[in-house]
Amino acid sequence: MIKALKRGGALLFSVLLLTGCTGTAGVNTGEDEAYTSDADTAQANDDGSVMLKIAELHVAEHPITKSLVAFADEVEEKTEGRVKIDVCPAELLGSETEAVEKVRSGSLDMARVNSVIMCEYSANLTPLALPYVFESREHMWKVVKSPMGDEILSNLEGCEGLAWIENGARCFYSSTPIYSPEDMKGKKFRVPNSKPMYAMLEYYGATPVTMELSEVYDNIADNSIRGAENDIISYDYFANSVVAKYYVKNNHSYAPAMLIGSRSIKDKIGDEDYAILLECAKDLEEISVKKWDEDEAKLVEDMKERGVQIIEPNEEHMQQFKAAADAIYAKFPECAEQIEQIRSMK
Repeated sequence: MIKALKRGGALLFSVLLLTGCTGTAGVNTGEDEAYTSDADTAQANDDGSVMLKIAELHVAEHPITKSLVAFADEVEEKTEGRVKIDVCPAELLGSETEAVEKVRSGSLDMARVNSVIMCEYSANLTPLALPYVFESREHMWKVVKSPMGDEILSNLEGCEGLAWIENGARCFYSSTPIYSPEDMKGKKFRVPNSKPMYAMLEYYGATPVTMELSEVYDNIADNSIRGAENDIISYDYFANSVVAKYYVKNNHSYAPAMLIGSRSIKDKIGDEDYAILLECAKDLEEISVKKWDEDEAKLVEDMKERGVQIIEPNEEHMQQFKAAADAIYAKFPECAEQIEQIRSMK
């Protein structure tokens, strides 16, 4: 990812990464050799406190990373310093997929991951990852904060679900304009390792390709792929706006991110402090929405000044994008009941 961030107009973000950001626990920037080792789980400090680690994909100045720092500060304050949390951004502890596997194995304490990625590990998340299952961000939050969302979060496979985190709307972007699905036919687009995403691209006549997000820049630059899909902040923070200046607001997914934890955390910090951690995790949900909104508004204006074209599909083209939904849902008959339940909460 560092290589991608240093491309073109994204040099600013590599500087921000190196300087990190502030907080009681703070963000680790990789200068401490301990954070490049395999010691990714809780460590006892000389003062008797326990240091937990969170793996994060994004750079220090990303709103999600800043939200995690606020969470870390709150945990340390409310546990009176007994529990400290180090937020390790920019894939310092591995890729998003590697972080999930480490948490599930118990070798990493926590990770912030996309629910689109997590549905490959926990099938109960699949309904949330389906394209166009949510009408809006407000609809998504209504669902995940309902008993249905609580049940999903508390029944992940191999790890604990600690909180939902705002992750924006996922949209397509490309080195050439996209006004409708017709413009995607015969072209290659990067998508996460997600069956619903694969099904959507195939419905549009495009070819889905899986790779790490940090590899997208180079693959668009050499025309190996035409584009990808992601939220607008990640699109710019990974410098993809430099090589793919067309961002189409088709809003195919509002799937939230998640904070997941190892099932061994409670044993490491004790029942009382674990209850405090869960309380702070709930506060994280609101913090993430606030920080996301603040940063997205600023970033969109900045991108427009740099020549990024944000395309708003007309009603006819939006219906063509949404037409993929029923065809995709038919491939997941086991989700039919949950899909209906989600739609009833509009």
